[in-house]
Amino acid sequence: MKTHKDWMAAAMILLLSIAYFSPYLFSNQPVLIYPKSNLGTDLTREVWPNAEYLAQVYHQSGAIALWRTFLLSGSSMAGHPVIPMGYPPYWLILLLPVAKALNILAALHIAWMGAGAYFFLREHFNLQLIPSLVGALIFSQSPKWIAHLSGGHWPMLYAIAWWPWAWLGI
Repeated sequence: MKTHKDWMAAAMILLLSIAYFSPYLFSNQPVLIYPKSNLGTDLTREVWPNAEYLAQVYHQSGAIALWRTFLLSGSSMAGHPVIPMGYPPYWLILLLPVAKALNILAALHIAWMGAGAYFFLREHFNLQLIPSLVGALIFSQSPKWIAHLSGGHWPMLYAIAWWPWAWLGI
């Protein structure tokens, strides 16, 4: 059973995630952790251009783009692993500027991952509040996930954010 303190801990994880990503959430910066090297990443090749294209088509025609016309003879956007069109949180890119939507998605998924890990540790390992909170923050704020953000592996991060919740349900 979740207590008031558990919900306060989950809120603290959300606030820490917002604080961590605040330079990108509360400014007009480009997309979160934009790569500085010329090596390129999936962020610059796939995530950003596809989200931008999807948003542009939607705003110009009111329709959801199911086909990318700019890639060779075209390719499907529906079902593409880097374009999670069937994932409702991703629809933020249709409502907000793309950079802002992607930044919010990243911060919220990190917070969701942390909250899930916190409740998992409390429920399945019967840890006290502080060790569960520390474990959740270590898991959700780990450099590995931030590196995946920078590498453009955003759909993978979306999936990983649900891991602790799946473990909690088992």
